[in-house]
Formats: sequence, C-alpha cells, structure tokens
Amino acid sequence: TLEKIVIPASVSSIEEGAIFWNYALSVIDVDADNSCYKAADGVLFSKDGKKLLCYPIASERTEYTIPEGTERVCNYSMSQAKNLTEIHTNEGLLEIGDTGLYLCENLKTLGLPKSLTSIEAKALTFCDSLTEIRYAGTGSDWKTIRIGEDNELLTNGSVQIYCAE
Repeated sequence: TLEKIVIPASVSSIEEGAIFWNYALSVIDVDADNSCYKAADGVLFSKDGKKLLCYPIASERTEYTIPEGTERVCNYSMSQAKNLTEIHTNEGLLEIGDTGLYLCENLKTLGLPKSLTSIEAKALTFCDSLTEIRYAGTGSDWKTIRIGEDNELLTNGSVQIYCAE
C-alpha cells in the first residue's frame, strides 16, 4: 500500500472512489501543471476546488475544515478517515455524496452549512462516535435537506443536531 500518491500532469480522469481502499495513504500531491486536479493540504480536489475527491485515510489530522468553494464531498471521498474527530465546512457546500463520510468511526462533531441540500445514501453510515452536528441553518432549514437511505444517525435521535435559531 502507498503512503503518498503523486498525480502527474498527464492524468485527466480519476473515478470517484478510485483511491478509496488505500489504508496507508496519508498525503496526495498533484503536479502543478495538471489541468483537472489539485491538492490542498494533501487532499485531492477537482482543479476548480468544487469537488473534494479524496481525503487520505491515514492522515494524522484529527480535525479538518473543508475549504471554502467546495460544493460536493464526492462518493467515498472521506470514508474511513480513521483519525478525524471533527469535520467543519464552509457555506457553499451543497452535497455530501454516497458514502462520503462512511465509516469515519472516530468522528464526533460535524459542522454543516445552511447551503447544504443533500446528504446522500450511507453518507454517515458507521460513524458510530458521532454525537453532534452543528448546522448553520434553522430547524426549518434542516427539514428541507434531502437525507438518503441508511443514514439512521440523522433520523433516530442518536445524534444531537444543533441549529442556529
């Protein structure tokens, strides 16, 4: 297994979840001349920064803030990030894709922006340590978010959701 991946300038297509199963991966780097992708703090993004494509599973960070301008946490992109205990987001994030945060077993706190419109299927499945979500919108806003299947943590009352009211 690889601890670091360097994506050369010639790579123009990476499928969502393609790097997902690399359990030793702690950093991703992208050649500055790549026209499709970029890395920010060891995390893989689309060149425009709108899609978070892969957070390295073995990163030692315990807290991560998804950068401003990111609109989508893609399928599998932060799954199994074993050391994360807190994830924060910025206004503008619209969607957390299928299994986006799947099996982040040590995640305790998740901050979500008012702009969020969708939490796809299994996005938070097996995030068993998650105890609180801090949502920047109101309770009424929260009810408008589409929540996909197998996200029982969000519907069974096991996670405290704090809204800005």
